[in-house]
Amino acid sequence: MQSLRRFSFLCNNVYRKQLIYRSKQRGWLEVDLILGSWATDNVMKLSDEQLEKYEYILNQDTLDIYNSIIGRGKIDIKVENDVMNMIRDYSQKKMLLKTPDNYEKNIKSKMSN
Repeated sequence: MQSLRRFSFLCNNVYRKQLIYRSKQRGWLEVDLILGSWATDNVMKLSDEQLEKYEYILNQDTLDIYNSIIGRGKIDIKVENDVMNMIRDYSQKKMLLKTPDNYEKNIKSKMSN
């Protein structure tokens, strides 16, 4: 029984690390920074239910995720959940993305390209 619990813990830990990795490798720098930072700070603390919700978010198109975070465009109702709200709050408080215009001024203007 002890080894089964340990195996379950290890599988759960690997799953969480995979989600963190996927968060940092979206292919679009802005989303990589937002999700990667948030995931590093929060994924290990999420409940199993919240992990499922987060994986659903990660399975969406990168542009749709970005638009959901900054509140631009039509948003999939299933993406609107407590985890997305946590990501939005994080991005607004930690990354100064209170509005799309704020993002343009504070983050995008400092990026090379």
